[in-house]
Amino acid sequence: MNSLPIRNSHYSSEIKALQEKFSKFTKIFLLTSIAILIISTLVFNEVYAQSDFENCGIFEISDVCDASTIFALVVGDIFIGGILGLLFAYFSDRNYRAIKDMVERDFLLSNRRKDFAVRNLKSSIHILIFTIGITKKLTTLYNIPNYVTPKEVLREKINYHYSRFIIFLDSTRNGLFYSADVLEPEIMYKIEHACIFLNQLHVTFEDNVAIFQQSETGLKKLRHLSRDLSTYRNSTHTFSDLDELESFDIIYDNA
Repeated sequence: MNSLPIRNSHYSSEIKALQEKFSKFTKIFLLTSIAILIISTLVFNEVYAQSDFENCGIFEISDVCDASTIFALVVGDIFIGGILGLLFAYFSDRNYRAIKDMVERDFLLSNRRKDFAVRNLKSSIHILIFTIGITKKLTTLYNIPNYVTPKEVLREKINYHYSRFIIFLDSTRNGLFYSADVLEPEIMYKIEHACIFLNQLHVTFEDNVAIFQQSETGLKKLRHLSRDLSTYRNSTHTFSDLDELESFDIIYDNA
């Protein structure tokens, strides 16, 4: 399966698109405003400019000749308008760069949070595999007739490790909740449904026999998740070679 994009890349691309649209709109607005200013000045001052040409030169300034309208246009409207246009372009570019820096910092922070979330989930999955495995091993020893360790001691150990399993399972679900904005939906779906399945596991004792139902299926799902999480690459911040979503059957305790 192809590499999946980062979850919030769509959000970042929208921000960048808005930045580009804003910058393009600002430039067009400035150029249009300057063009309208120049054209309107030329049109409205054409008659006055013609009368000035009879006695004075275009750029002549003396005691008897005031600045012509063309000269006023060049010095006043075009020059000042150009300075204002440059100022507007400068501030627009500065705002664009500031927004761009904010988006890039948010993007880097999101990647760091994703790296930590995947590393934390991998550690939680391995702990769950260990606790289920040791609980399953103790139930096997409990069911051996005349085993050297008293059943009361084995039963206490089974309950202890099972309680730790429940604590680690809750911790995994909490970590998944706080990582919801940076993880891919496929990974979220798999881990959440695996946690729902594992939450149905119980250890029961009947006629001196310990039963840890569906423990093999739970271990299989956890190993599958561990393999998926191991495909994550910090260099690209993406998962690769993810299997298709498997069917997670939710087991309810009808007892």
